[in-house]
Amino acid sequence: MTEDLKAKYADKIAALLRKAEKTDHPEEAEAFYSKAQELMAKYAIDEAMLEASRGKQARSSDPIVKEEFVLTGSFREALRDLTAHVLRNNGVKVIKLSDPGWREVGGKVYKQVVVLVGVGYKSDLDRARILDTSLQLQAMQAQTRFVKEYKYLYTRDRDLFLARRQFLFDFASGAGTKLSEATARGRAEAEKEHGSTGVALVLRDKDMMVADKFTQFFPHVRNVRRRQAAGDAFAGGKGYEAGRRADVGQPAAGGGKKKELR
Repeated sequence: MTEDLKAKYADKIAALLRKAEKTDHPEEAEAFYSKAQELMAKYAIDEAMLEASRGKQARSSDPIVKEEFVLTGSFREALRDLTAHVLRNNGVKVIKLSDPGWREVGGKVYKQVVVLVGVGYKSDLDRARILDTSLQLQAMQAQTRFVKEYKYLYTRDRDLFLARRQFLFDFASGAGTKLSEATARGRAEAEKEHGSTGVALVLRDKDMMVADKFTQFFPHVRNVRRRQAAGDAFAGGKGYEAGRRADVGQPAAGGGKKKELR
């Protein structure tokens, strides 16, 4: 893929995300995000097809790396789920650090954080980070609208907090579903261009390369039960609906044992 074509993809994706963030209409945001994820999925496959045709010598231009995604604040566990969905739908394996320690974010030091590590091709991680940032913003904006409309239902601060957290957990679930759907559409478009067999083989090779590097980075992992939200069904339903609208479109490491999110 030429640098001009890469820039063209990047510009299109960035423009779609900007439009989604600015619109006040959920249906428009949904369309913009869905198209952005479709382009990201097809772009990743096009790059993989090109790398395969060039052979091993081309892979150094897009190395497999690990990068941290640090989540802070009272709703970090719910927002963690959203980040994980974005990463997995862009060819990145995810691990959660069990004892991440303190982190500095935006010039401020946080003691309580959730840290996900993504392992994948650098280009995939770059695109996922842009999309994740945009969706995190969308999630908090949707939560603000929910509170403004339904705060009267929660007379105790604790109940309101749990409702807000449940809203974000289910926003992530709804967004994850639509991310998967958009990724599938992007793959279908790539198969029309490159053929289903060629795409399947290239994606299998790409997944295996990422999995091998993941094992090198984190040789000892264990599965754990993920933390569940403790909110109400009403807030969760509203969150899921918002996630479906606003969407695009763990092994823990550190301090000993590690756990992979399922």
